[in-house]
Amino acid sequence: MVRGTLRIRRAEARDLPALMNIERASFAPEIQESEETFADRLNAFPGGALILEAGSEGNRNDREDCRRAGNCSNGSNGGNGGCRRSGEPVGYLTAEIWDKAPPPSAEGYRLGHRASERHNPEGRVLYISSFAVLPEARGGTGRAFFCEALDLLCAENPKIDRVVFIVHEQWRAARHIYEGCGFQYTGVLPSFFKDGDAGSDALIMEKKR
Repeated sequence: MVRGTLRIRRAEARDLPALMNIERASFAPEIQESEETFADRLNAFPGGALILEAGSEGNRNDREDCRRAGNCSNGSNGGNGGCRRSGEPVGYLTAEIWDKAPPPSAEGYRLGHRASERHNPEGRVLYISSFAVLPEARGGTGRAFFCEALDLLCAENPKIDRVVFIVHEQWRAARHIYEGCGFQYTGVLPSFFKDGDAGSDALIMEKKR
């Protein structure tokens, strides 16, 4: 349970369209990952893909707030609007288990890599391949979801002794979430994200369990 009105559940194949909607709403086009990549993650490690979905009571309150603010969309303009239906996915976290953390290289942490080629259920390193929450569902929710999702995955996989992932150097809000969950910076991948003339660095973050 996250903030009482949102809940965590396992992602399923039927969630792929929703996962892609969240992906496109959360990341610039040049660093978005494909539906094929997400499908491979679900197949390789079904237990490592978690969905944050809207709860019914919280959503009634959210809809009322949206109406008062004039932000509700009935879908006639093709937009999603700011109101979420009960059970609608508003965030996701995907992960895989590795034998060990790779050296700090672009290939070691390559976007779009195949989880089916790296995942090992007997490994000791949990790699967070992606994490996102829809912009309209943020405001404290992201941190609760991230921390609770990690606690769940590590409890279910007690061999894990490290959690590792990368984050864009400019994503201050995301970095604040990870720092608040106890993660530290352990490396840099220069110009990893190709989102400008020179690109942006990826920061490696890690936490021991």
